[in-house]
Amino acid sequence: MKLLKCISLVTLYFTSAGAAEVATDAEGKREMTPEEMAQYDIGLGMAGLKRATTDPVALAQLMKDLGDPEMMAEAAKMMESKEFKDQMKKLEGSKEFKESLKKTKDALSDPATQGKMEATMEHMLNVGNQKLDGMNEGIQKAVGALDDPEILAKTAKMMAQPDFQEKLGKMMQNPGYMNAMSQMEEMMKDPAMKSKMEALGAQMAQQMGA
Repeated sequence: MKLLKCISLVTLYFTSAGAAEVATDAEGKREMTPEEMAQYDIGLGMAGLKRATTDPVALAQLMKDLGDPEMMAEAAKMMESKEFKDQMKKLEGSKEFKESLKKTKDALSDPATQGKMEATMEHMLNVGNQKLDGMNEGIQKAVGALDDPEILAKTAKMMAQPDFQEKLGKMMQNPGYMNAMSQMEEMMKDPAMKSKMEALGAQMAQQMGA
């Protein structure tokens, strides 16, 4: 169990770090154009909002992100770009968007429905915050476990296996994994945690290349 947690931790680190690199198209062959990047950002944001309506952890992470001044400043900068505005204009003109907006407005116009929705979201937020705390504790324990050279070596060995990329692809389709990746990105804002993970990442790369 400890080894599996360590593998998950290192995988989370590499995938979250990879998300910060220059964006490429679906085949990873070239950089996205500004228009494609804006379309990607909007799609990612819409998917995140949709997930937050049913996933307590995604909702809790979303609320944390909305309270992060640095992240909100980046979002505001992105939304001011011409490419983003053009893509949003296209989205707002679509039939699907208009129908979804109408359904939301109709639901919120009914006080009883609105009250029920607010109560549900509040409960989800409480559950999500508790789960985020548990994920944070699990990541911290896995970080500590990787101080053991034997655990580090075994983790590197398993990650170097030929079928690992295939397994990783399946893992990344799991909403729970995406939530954990978001939590890892949040924890990496701590300079001490970032330094620790960068050191572990370098050791892991060395082990895998040995």
